[in-house]
Amino acid sequence: MKDLLGKILGIGFSLIIATSSEIAPTNFKDPNWLKHVESYDYVNQVGPEVIRCLKERDRDGLNDLFCDKVKDTEYLQKEMDFLFDYIDKNGGLTIEEGAQWTVPGEHRTSSDKGGGRVVNFFGCLYRGSVFIGTKRYILRFSSYAILKKHLEYVGVLKIGFMQPSDFNGLSEYEKLKRINAPVTEDPYLGFYIKSFNREKYERENIVPENLYKIEEYRYSFDELEEGSSHW
Repeated sequence: MKDLLGKILGIGFSLIIATSSEIAPTNFKDPNWLKHVESYDYVNQVGPEVIRCLKERDRDGLNDLFCDKVKDTEYLQKEMDFLFDYIDKNGGLTIEEGAQWTVPGEHRTSSDKGGGRVVNFFGCLYRGSVFIGTKRYILRFSSYAILKKHLEYVGVLKIGFMQPSDFNGLSEYEKLKRINAPVTEDPYLGFYIKSFNREKYERENIVPENLYKIEEYRYSFDELEEGSSHW
């Protein structure tokens, strides 16, 4: 009886380990994990790692989260320098612990020949409070879990801090028009910090253009997914 109980417990323990390793992979670019991962599991693994790296100034950890196209580049290191210098000069970074990560933007495509997913993109947003000094920001990142035609873009494309919109002072018509306007983002890999310009009522990237507007690191969803995505 003891032997049987031991075997049952052993099997149960093995299942727990297998399940845990499936839920919490040590390699966020493991193709076996990425092949089947859903948005909820992805963001709840990668999101906390983004926060940890930002809070602990783990530059190597942040670097490794990015896709191979931009990982280990001087371009990314310079943007990281700017980000942490900006945080230091403006009162430090505070991120609420334990809040929810969401995926408000995602798209995916499967092969029409039955070969499984060929595109799996996640646009991720943190619902917790994020402050640089006394200014509130929204923390976001975007990432490809699968991109069969361009494997060098699998991983995080960009991580950003974005001030909330403030349309006080506008008419209801102007408010609605701006709220419903398409969201435009600078199509470059790396980091961004967007402040809200109250005179123009729009967000502006305060990262200097000479740091991020480098053609080699510009990307386009349509170009990357040409022939495989119909979203």
